[in-house]
Amino acid sequence: MRKASSRNYLSALLGSLTLVLGTCVVINATVDPLQYFRKPSFYTPYFTMRERYRNPGLARNYEHRIVVTGTSTSENFYPSEVERRFGGPVIKLSVSGGTGYEQRLAVEIALQAGGVKRVIWGADYFAFCHEPREVSPFIGEFPYYLYKKPSIGLYKYLVSISTLKYTAIALSRSMTNNPRHLDLLNTWDRKSVFGCEPVLTRFLDPETVREGERRIIEDQVSYEPETIRANFEENVLALVRRFPGVVFDLVLPPYSGLRNTWTKTFLPQDYAAEIYFREFLFQRIAEYPNMRLHDFQLDPGIVMDLSNYKDMAHFSKRISDLILDAIVSGEYQVHEDSVDRVGLDSVLMEPSADLCRYVR
Repeated sequence: MRKASSRNYLSALLGSLTLVLGTCVVINATVDPLQYFRKPSFYTPYFTMRERYRNPGLARNYEHRIVVTGTSTSENFYPSEVERRFGGPVIKLSVSGGTGYEQRLAVEIALQAGGVKRVIWGADYFAFCHEPREVSPFIGEFPYYLYKKPSIGLYKYLVSISTLKYTAIALSRSMTNNPRHLDLLNTWDRKSVFGCEPVLTRFLDPETVREGERRIIEDQVSYEPETIRANFEENVLALVRRFPGVVFDLVLPPYSGLRNTWTKTFLPQDYAAEIYFREFLFQRIAEYPNMRLHDFQLDPGIVMDLSNYKDMAHFSKRISDLILDAIVSGEYQVHEDSVDRVGLDSVLMEPSADLCRYVR
């Protein structure tokens, strides 16, 4: 009697569990809040602010001719501003704090979907200071399953409380008519304060150095030239070679002159890695007719004017728009006769009492 009772209990438990999991799968697959399978047809699309989770759906299901990617320094490239200069449609696949591998995974989905004519790639050197297939542990778990074609691994998406939460948010936002505007996602210019004071505060704060050292350890940064070279080869140049009909515009973003001084003084290995990265790119640019390099790091009119910055590295939307204009005109494009302009010593900003004289 007890055995029969136990069997009945287990059967009921398994049946209940199967029903719950089945219901979860049906709801998540129907709503598909991260748009893995398709664009939503019966509710207003929901776009999470977590770029790692949002980008695969955008790359897979949204029409695009222009793709933008990079780290947080590329987040103020508004798709509407890109489209105004290059035509469209445009999707932005930036990953704040992401590695070259993370950027490559999203861009590759978009390229494989077809129709891409141009990739604007913010080439931050620190994104490539990792092993070629390494993701940043600094920004949480990476959802590999979302970047793969449908497979058994998708159970992590379909049988997931996290996905159910996204489903609830997507439906509630749709019902309250409170969608997120795709053009504004993860832009930060409207809520930032730019100018000498916040930049200088970051420079002088001892915690900034400790934070930089901590991140090097926690983010598993490697400054070995072989690592940087292998990362860029596998995650960028491999795509450049595979898609010869696509123009790849690589952007060396203009960090402030004060940041150059800061890294050279407090994190010399970081500064050396940036110089190596520049040298490596300058050497390789001539090999690929579909790859162009635009260097904004040596213009004193940008990098020595602290009114352009909210901290030592992040510049305003005005500079982001200037970069887009310059890609069109070719004004900052690196050519073979530019390869001697690798160093950054000409844009080192010495901290002093009258530092803010550089502000217009």
